Amino acid sequence: MAGWAHGGLRRENPNIRPLPARPAAEGDENGSDRYPMAKKDGDLTAAIVGGVAALAAGYVARKALTFAWTQTTGKEPPTDPESLEVGLGEALGWAVLTGVGMEVARVLAVRAAHRRLLPAHRGNAPILEEG
Repeated sequence: MAGWAHGGLRRENPNIRPLPARPAAEGDENGSDRYPMAKKDGDLTAAIVGGVAALAAGYVARKALTFAWTQTTGKEPPTDPESLEVGLGEALGWAVLTGVGMEVARVLAVRAAHRRLLPAHRGNAPILEEG
């Protein structure tokens, strides 16, 4: 049997079997206790604040990386690293620096937001012992 999917003709593959129904928890006929569908109360707030924190951290990280690049190399970072007028080393260096720097800033910002807002993380910060 054929049908339309993603703008093209889809053929049924006899080797693909449907996924089995999810198992239900004890006393629950549809498994809703085992596989919760909705986020908890604090999760939505943490997700929104985490997203805003990630955007802010990305902006600050980009400014800091641009400043560091300019101070180190003595010239502005490439605005179009794909251009053939930019050297390969310079393009790859900027791509790696911004990729790693932006992701580190995003992860730290989101983790900090979640640690402050999610009830499960409140008061559970690891205690460092002097040794």
